[in-house]
Amino acid sequence: MTKVGLYAIIRVHGTVFGEAAGALAFIHSNWVLAAGLITSLMAALGVLASRVLRQQVAYLILASVGILLIAIGLNSEAALSAAIYYLVHSTLLGGCFVFIG
Repeated sequence: MTKVGLYAIIRVHGTVFGEAAGALAFIHSNWVLAAGLITSLMAALGVLASRVLRQQVAYLILASVGILLIAIGLNSEAALSAAIYYLVHSTLLGGCFVFIG
């Protein structure tokens, strides 16, 4: 469900807070980028601290959320394209790892 929320952020990002938004244009980008950096850092520490494979998989899924937030926060066409491409693949691999663990 986290990936669905990130896809919703991507969709709202361009339509509501796009260039036509005036003073609100891209106001959220710095906050999303900071949240992504913090999420990635905390998830990496969680992976290093966990001892069970299931916990490591859960933290790796959180790390992928952080990577996607960073891509959204960069606010470029290339970053958003990469985010959508990565979103699909990380969802499929995360599901596979949950079944393995």
